[in-house]
Amino acid sequence: MSYISRLQAGLREALNDPDTYFLGEDIQEPYGGAFKVSKGLSHDYPNQVIATPMSEQGFTGMGIGMALGGLKVIVEIMFGDFITLCADQLINHASKFVGLYDKHLHFVLRTPMGGYRGYGATHSQSIEKLFMGYPDLSIVAPSILNDPGNLLKQAISSGNPIVFIENKLDYTRYMMEETEAAKDLNISYSKSEFPCASVEIAEEPTSNFLIMTYGGLAADLINLQISLYMDEEISVHLVSPSLVYPIDQSLVDKALPYKNIIIVEEGYSGANWSSEVAKELLLRGYSGCLKTYSAKLSTIGASEPLESATLPCMEDIKEYILELENG
Repeated sequence: MSYISRLQAGLREALNDPDTYFLGEDIQEPYGGAFKVSKGLSHDYPNQVIATPMSEQGFTGMGIGMALGGLKVIVEIMFGDFITLCADQLINHASKFVGLYDKHLHFVLRTPMGGYRGYGATHSQSIEKLFMGYPDLSIVAPSILNDPGNLLKQAISSGNPIVFIENKLDYTRYMMEETEAAKDLNISYSKSEFPCASVEIAEEPTSNFLIMTYGGLAADLINLQISLYMDEEISVHLVSPSLVYPIDQSLVDKALPYKNIIIVEEGYSGANWSSEVAKELLLRGYSGCLKTYSAKLSTIGASEPLESATLPCMEDIKEYILELENG
């Protein structure tokens, strides 16, 4: 199954519970959402799939209120850049209700993030870092390694409000386990509520290099991992958590033994996931070589050259690894 098929299957399974509702702009037929994730759902669940006006703050607040009343609610924001409009509802309301009222809040806000599609400045960002560091508010990101349907079901059942980040490029991809490249890889998972995936080249259990990433960049970095082994005979390991925040401590445990750690994300540099992971590593006594790659503090252009100049570049990461290996 493709990534989007897994996600749609998870949505359908969630909506099989009549107490679960799905809210968002243009999610009903005939449109079925900007990326067609909700295609067909309003036919099959006409009373639970609710198309909303163009007011992200308004319908996010409505969804949180429904969840506070005991329902399970999934809200879709058409583009992740627009979750700035939901900040008050998520930070000042959803993140406080679990602790204030000592009750579960089954609420998931899911939205696509990421660039590399030429969508321009306000449709290409990865700004989930805005929602790190608040009580009882988590950020979860599926990938081609971490099944989006299963993670969505886990998120809506968790009882805490969750920002659920989907990468636009992943909608067109197949899950890693179903690709031809998977036969050359060892893929394993931590035994946690939101698993962390580990990827190694088959028969290469040791490496001096670890790449840490999440979401859509996992696919590109696995391609880089394979390329480095096939072309340069360099073994690189990769870990990709599905829980972006709070930081998964099993991710830190996994990383500590490596001589060189490279942390990669699409979000803007500074005060981001990379810096939080680096902080945790250093607090745990890490003394190896640590490098981060993220989007530059520059407006993301719509043209390919401008976009490429801002977002993380796989070739830059490859050259850095080669420099360390050959230096």
